[in-house]
Amino acid sequence: MSERADRLLSDADRELVAGLPLSEPQRELVATALALLRDCAVPGRHEVAAALRTVSGAVQCGLHVESSIGRASICAEGAAIAAAAAAGDTAIETIVAVLDTGDGWRVVTPCGLCRELISDYSPDATVIDYDASLDEPVRPVPVMELLPGKTTRRWK
Repeated sequence: MSERADRLLSDADRELVAGLPLSEPQRELVATALALLRDCAVPGRHEVAAALRTVSGAVQCGLHVESSIGRASICAEGAAIAAAAAAGDTAIETIVAVLDTGDGWRVVTPCGLCRELISDYSPDATVIDYDASLDEPVRPVPVMELLPGKTTRRWK
């Protein structure tokens, strides 16, 4: 667990993260995103935090930035990808976002725009997804499974 996560997560947070049906590196990524959320959450302004691990092992984080004009808002996943791009390392291995629910937190599935963005940068990325219809709603899933029939683009 990161130093930030160790400092900011409650025992209840640690217990919930430890109980997720994920690999240890995936749980560490959840803990990293949750620590950012615990440190920076502001209702109505910053309610989602994301963390990603690149193929090289680097971890980048991003925070949801809400705007009074919805279209100008920036998702946490996009902010994390921007941080990875600024570091020159956008080969995403795994990405996760967590939501402040007001009385706790949970993993959230990326919106459609974020699914597209993740797959544009790393079509082989794994997303820690949330699907309430499943018995185990938190699960790792290849991003391309979240985008059936995705139109691809050749990047120069």
